[in-house]
Amino acid sequence: MKEQKLTSASASGRGGKREGAGRPKGSTKENTKKFCKLAKDEFFYFDIIGLEIYENSQILGVVSDIVETGANYLFEVSTSQNLTQNGLPKTFFVPYIDNFVEKISLDEAKIYTKNAKAILENS
Repeated sequence: MKEQKLTSASASGRGGKREGAGRPKGSTKENTKKFCKLAKDEFFYFDIIGLEIYENSQILGVVSDIVETGANYLFEVSTSQNLTQNGLPKTFFVPYIDNFVEKISLDEAKIYTKNAKAILENS
Protein backbone atom coordinates (compact mmCIF):
# COMPACT_ATOMS: atom_id res chain seq x y z
CA MET A 1 0.00 0.00 0.00
CA LYS A 2 1.35 3.42 -0.87
CA GLU A 3 1.76 5.89 1.96
CA GLN A 4 -0.88 8.60 2.00
CA LYS A 5 -0.09 11.95 3.61
CA LEU A 6 -1.85 15.17 4.39
CA THR A 7 -0.21 18.34 5.67
CA SER A 8 -2.04 20.65 8.02
CA ALA A 9 -0.01 23.77 7.20
CA SER A 10 -2.30 26.70 7.65
CA ALA A 11 -3.08 29.03 4.80
CA SER A 12 -2.90 31.89 7.28
CA GLY A 13 0.74 31.26 8.06
CA ARG A 14 -0.02 29.68 11.44
CA GLY A 15 1.10 26.18 10.50
CA GLY A 16 3.85 26.14 13.09
CA LYS A 17 6.46 28.01 11.03
CA ARG A 18 7.82 31.40 11.95
CA GLU A 19 7.13 34.35 9.71
CA GLY A 20 10.10 36.26 8.41
CA ALA A 21 13.16 35.09 6.50
CA GLY A 22 11.46 35.51 3.16
CA ARG A 23 7.96 34.61 4.34
CA PRO A 24 5.46 37.35 3.67
CA LYS A 25 3.29 38.33 6.59
CA GLY A 26 -0.35 37.26 6.18
CA SER A 27 0.49 34.28 3.98
CA THR A 28 -2.01 33.01 1.43
CA LYS A 29 -2.68 29.49 0.21
CA GLU A 30 -0.42 30.18 -2.74
CA ASN A 31 2.43 31.29 -0.46
CA THR A 32 1.88 28.26 1.78
CA LYS A 33 2.23 26.02 -1.28
CA LYS A 34 5.31 27.95 -2.35
CA PHE A 35 7.12 27.64 0.99
CA CYS A 36 5.89 24.18 2.07
CA LYS A 37 6.87 21.82 -0.70
CA LEU A 38 5.03 18.49 -0.72
CA ALA A 39 6.09 15.16 -2.13
CA LYS A 40 4.05 13.30 -4.74
CA ASP A 41 0.67 12.15 -3.38
CA GLU A 42 0.80 14.62 -0.47
CA PHE A 43 -1.88 17.25 -0.06
CA PHE A 44 -2.67 20.22 2.17
CA TYR A 45 -5.82 20.03 4.28
CA PHE A 46 -7.11 23.18 2.59
CA ASP A 47 -6.82 21.45 -0.80
CA ILE A 48 -8.89 18.45 0.34
CA ILE A 49 -11.66 20.21 2.29
CA GLY A 50 -14.40 21.14 -0.15
CA LEU A 51 -13.63 18.41 -2.71
CA GLU A 52 -16.56 16.34 -3.95
CA ILE A 53 -16.59 12.60 -3.21
CA TYR A 54 -17.53 10.48 -6.23
CA GLU A 55 -18.13 6.77 -6.63
CA ASN A 56 -19.19 5.19 -9.93
CA SER A 57 -20.05 8.64 -11.38
CA GLN A 58 -22.36 9.42 -8.43
CA ILE A 59 -21.65 12.29 -6.06
CA LEU A 60 -21.79 11.08 -2.46
CA GLY A 61 -21.01 14.42 -0.83
CA VAL A 62 -18.34 17.00 -0.03
CA VAL A 63 -15.36 16.75 2.35
CA SER A 64 -16.17 19.02 5.30
CA ASP A 65 -13.30 18.12 7.65
CA ILE A 66 -10.33 15.79 8.16
CA VAL A 67 -9.86 13.74 11.31
CA GLU A 68 -6.46 12.31 12.29
CA THR A 69 -6.86 8.91 13.96
CA GLY A 70 -3.18 8.14 14.52
CA ALA A 71 -3.14 5.23 12.07
CA ASN A 72 -4.59 7.20 9.15
CA TYR A 73 -6.89 10.06 8.24
CA LEU A 74 -10.66 10.12 7.88
CA PHE A 75 -12.44 12.45 5.48
CA GLU A 76 -15.63 13.70 7.12
CA VAL A 77 -18.15 13.96 4.32
CA SER A 78 -21.34 16.03 4.24
CA THR A 79 -23.67 13.74 2.34
CA SER A 80 -25.24 14.95 -0.89
CA GLN A 81 -28.77 16.31 -0.34
CA ASN A 82 -30.36 13.89 -2.81
CA LEU A 83 -28.97 10.98 -0.74
CA THR A 84 -30.06 12.40 2.62
CA GLN A 85 -33.57 12.83 1.20
CA ASN A 86 -33.54 9.06 0.70
CA GLY A 87 -32.90 8.52 4.41
CA LEU A 88 -29.10 8.26 4.42
CA PRO A 89 -27.07 10.03 7.18
CA LYS A 90 -26.11 13.69 6.81
CA THR A 91 -22.44 12.88 7.43
CA PHE A 92 -20.16 9.87 7.14
CA PHE A 93 -16.43 9.14 7.19
CA VAL A 94 -14.19 7.79 4.43
CA PRO A 95 -10.78 6.43 5.48
CA TYR A 96 -7.92 7.88 3.44
CA ILE A 97 -6.49 4.49 2.48
CA ASP A 98 -6.22 2.61 -0.80
CA ASN A 99 -9.24 0.40 -0.02
CA PHE A 100 -11.46 3.48 -0.26
CA VAL A 101 -9.65 6.30 -2.08
CA GLU A 102 -8.72 5.57 -5.68
CA LYS A 103 -7.66 9.03 -6.83
CA ILE A 104 -7.57 12.64 -5.67
CA SER A 105 -7.87 15.14 -8.51
CA LEU A 106 -7.30 18.72 -7.42
CA ASP A 107 -7.79 19.86 -11.04
CA GLU A 108 -11.31 18.39 -11.07
CA ALA A 109 -11.96 19.15 -7.36
CA LYS A 110 -12.96 15.49 -6.89
CA ILE A 111 -11.98 12.46 -4.87
CA TYR A 112 -12.76 9.17 -6.59
CA THR A 113 -13.64 6.37 -4.17
CA LYS A 114 -14.55 2.71 -4.02
CA ASN A 115 -16.52 1.09 -1.20
CA ALA A 116 -17.35 4.50 0.29
CA LYS A 117 -21.03 4.21 -0.64
CA ALA A 118 -21.21 1.01 1.43
CA ILE A 119 -19.87 2.95 4.41
CA LEU A 120 -22.55 5.61 3.86
CA GLU A 121 -25.33 3.04 3.52
CA ASN A 122 -24.23 1.25 6.69
CA SER A 123 -23.68 4.38 8.81
